[in-house]
Amino acid sequence: MKHKEKNLPVIKCSLLKQLQESENVMSKYECSVCGWVYDEEEGFDGGGIAPGTKFEDFAEDWFCPFCSAGKEKFNKLRGT
Repeated sequence: MKHKEKNLPVIKCSLLKQLQESENVMSKYECSVCGWVYDEEEGFDGGGIAPGTKFEDFAEDWFCPFCSAGKEKFNKLRGT
């Protein structure tokens, strides 16, 4: 049992690192109404959204700048 206990801190560090890396991953979200894509990495200068702004950080009443669809109409694109 002692050999497993010695590996525990290494496993915790590895999982923590993976979690931190996953939080830094930028994603893209597509409006299901008009097809506009918000890219977290690029932001949206026309809407005053700085590069790196996470979609999840948008206000709940935020809406698509092109068709006015609500935030709930956006889907995360696969592979992002």
